[in-house]
Amino acid sequence: MLLDHLLSHLPGANYDPVRFRTAGRRQIRGVTADPRLSAPGMVFVSLPERQRGNPFQAFAAIERGCDAVVRDQATPAPRGGACVEVADARCAFGRMASALNDHPSRRLAVFGVAGAAGPRARLAGVLTSLLGAAGGRCARFSPAAMAAGDRVLPWELDEIDAGRVHTELARHAQAGGTACVVELGLDALAGELTDGIEFRRRVQAVDDMPDFLVPTRLSTLGSFCTWHRDGREHRMATPLTGRLQLAALGRALELAADAGVPAARLLGMVSALEAPTGWLEPVRCGQRFGVFVDAARDPMDLDATLASARELTTGRLLVVTGPRMEQTADARRALASVAGRRADAVLVTSDDACVREFGEMAPEFVDEAARGGAAVLLEGDRHRAIQRACGAARSGDVVVVAGKALSPTQRLGEVRMPWDDRVHLRSALGALGHVGGEF
Repeated sequence: MLLDHLLSHLPGANYDPVRFRTAGRRQIRGVTADPRLSAPGMVFVSLPERQRGNPFQAFAAIERGCDAVVRDQATPAPRGGACVEVADARCAFGRMASALNDHPSRRLAVFGVAGAAGPRARLAGVLTSLLGAAGGRCARFSPAAMAAGDRVLPWELDEIDAGRVHTELARHAQAGGTACVVELGLDALAGELTDGIEFRRRVQAVDDMPDFLVPTRLSTLGSFCTWHRDGREHRMATPLTGRLQLAALGRALELAADAGVPAARLLGMVSALEAPTGWLEPVRCGQRFGVFVDAARDPMDLDATLASARELTTGRLLVVTGPRMEQTADARRALASVAGRRADAVLVTSDDACVREFGEMAPEFVDEAARGGAAVLLEGDRHRAIQRACGAARSGDVVVVAGKALSPTQRLGEVRMPWDDRVHLRSALGALGHVGGEF
């Protein structure tokens, strides 16, 4: 794309037409906010937050031969460079990235999901699964990765920018994709990462059950509910468990239906949906009690998770959780209080804490959990804590292993090792003789 054509997507941009008389006819192959990637054929965008860390980024980009620098008024203008002044550099970045990739969001049904981590991840996960099951090819952009079909591209939010997002959208569209769910945090939907994306819908995810979806039966195996749509009642059975997942299902059904997916097709797919990864996700090995892994690490998420799990049990609720060094002392006490108040038994164990750190934090955590009325057991070895929870569970009970469902590592002593609570749960259940599948 010619530089002149690219700049036409930036209304109100100011630049010297004489200086751009020649530069405007140059072919542009990319746009970046990283001066290290600047080169001939590239446009560099000076973002305010990165400018504060290094006020000479624009100078470095010009020295590396980029064809133009896009900046706001606060960024110093390098002499001799082709500089474009805009009111909002972040917005300009997104618009240019979209234009260079032939506006991929116009070729996809893109849904933006904002909100706190738990509700956001549940809605994004269920909506992605529902759109895929209904016959579309749906990608999902989360804070941790871009997933499309069998391809999963891990990333860190501080390592990606609008250019990367639009490039991946374009690749998904070129591969035959039809939809994308963008899940990028509380305020990212108005930030640089999603500027230039034309959303089909933007929604704020919450855990409240919508009026149009009524649960009729909840269990560890799944749920029965009624969906009210267009004046009709649609009865459904789904393997999704608990009110939190059903709240996400209700909103996902409405979003998909509003996007044009026939209600009959959606109803046919509900029975095949998978639980959102890491959020009250079941582990089933034929045992007669419910077992779930969950990513809840803060008091609010754990409170919502355990309240939902409580409705699934006809017996006791057992939770495996523990303190983390990254939390404040107040947050650790609040987490312990929630566990002790919501559960019948709490197994306090390590969550990314070495032996010394866990030894310092555990006594206060145990005392706070005990004040809530639960039976409390201290077990620093997370694998043994999982074994003891499964060994204590009986028919009708529910075990929730919280904190690490989305974390791939665990500190063992002073060493960080690969870790997956699901693997350790299957091992514990297998040792108890539970080696089947669904029950």
